[in-house]
Amino acid sequence: MDDWSIKELAAYAHLRWSIEQFHKEAKQVLALDQFEGRSWKGWHHHVTMVLLTYAFVAAERAAHGAAARPPPFPKVARTLVYEMATQIAESEGLELLQAQEVGEAMVKGLTDW
Repeated sequence: MDDWSIKELAAYAHLRWSIEQFHKEAKQVLALDQFEGRSWKGWHHHVTMVLLTYAFVAAERAAHGAAARPPPFPKVARTLVYEMATQIAESEGLELLQAQEVGEAMVKGLTDW
């Protein structure tokens, strides 16, 4: 690090800030710190869903401007569950219409939100 320029150090500092903002937002908005399970598999599933949700929110912000308000979490969760269920069902050999029905059934399980 002794041979880094001021410009490189500033870029590094800004990178750290964006990572800290991600952690803050993931905990406050997307419930990264709300996992109460006891298995590594469950933890990895939880973190995967949080990261996918964050990626979706980031893409929405990029499409609608940085100041755009993110969509409500239940809407994001429903969209992600539908898309993932549909893709998994299709990869398992179901026709598109059947895969979409699986996705809709999975989303119906989220109606308690």
